[in-house]
Amino acid sequence: MMKKKFKKLRLVSAMTLIEMIAAMIVLSIAVYSLVAVLQDVTSKVGFSEDIADANFYAQEMMEKAMSKDFVAVSSLTNYTRGSFYVNITVVGCTLSGNTWVVDPANTTYKVVTVTASRPGTSAKAEMTTLRAADL
Repeated sequence: MMKKKFKKLRLVSAMTLIEMIAAMIVLSIAVYSLVAVLQDVTSKVGFSEDIADANFYAQEMMEKAMSKDFVAVSSLTNYTRGSFYVNITVVGCTLSGNTWVVDPANTTYKVVTVTASRPGTSAKAEMTTLRAADL
């Protein structure tokens, strides 16, 4: 019998199974990192939109309060706008030296505070102004 000699051919550019597994592991780590970053960015964009909406609703209520006359400001009520709660607080106050002091009996100045917040998130905007009696 005659033995055949086989010539071993080895392709230099071929990858072994170990090299393929290593490449897949490296790629999976890279993809996981990108997904984690994308998730973080998406949540921050959503939170920024909530803050912008809260500021808009608070500003809207503050403009409504400032357009009312001095007596009618106290009649404004809280309301819900979309998924936001918009609260208004109006309190009489007086100036004692350099400090404003709450005085519900006062009819000369009122502190108007508007808060807009979205339940379940920390998105909140608060605005405060001082309103003087109409002359």
